[in-house]
Amino acid sequence: MVNIYDTANQLAKDLKETQEYLDLAKAVKAIEEDPTSKDLFKRMDEVQAKLMRAQQMGQEITDQDAEEYGKLAHEAQSNANITNLFEAEQKVHGMLDEIQRIYSAQLNDLYENIRNKDLYKDLI
Repeated sequence: MVNIYDTANQLAKDLKETQEYLDLAKAVKAIEEDPTSKDLFKRMDEVQAKLMRAQQMGQEITDQDAEEYGKLAHEAQSNANITNLFEAEQKVHGMLDEIQRIYSAQLNDLYENIRNKDLYKDLI
C-alpha cells in the first residue's frame, strides 16, 4: 500500500527544483537585498494582514485602511522587484492549481458512476 504522505513530501521536494520555484526564490532574494523593496513589501504585508483580520472578524474595512492599501499597491506597481515577485508567485500558484486539478480529477472520477447524469444534462 502506498504512503501518500511520502508522495506529498517528495512533491514538496520536487517543487523546490522547478523553474517556477527557483524564479520565486530569486525574486524574494532581490527584495531582501533592496531596502526600498523590502520596506514596501513589509508595509503591504502588514496592511494586508490587518485587512484580512478585520474580514475574518466580520469587521468592515475602513476607508482609511483601503486607501492606504491602494496607495501601497500603486507604489508596488512601480517597483520592479515587487512586480517580479508577484509574477513569479502567480506562476507558482498556477502550477499548484494545476497539480490540485490533477489529483482532484481522481476524486471526481470516483463519483462519476453514481452521479445521475440526467440531473446535469441541461448543464452539458
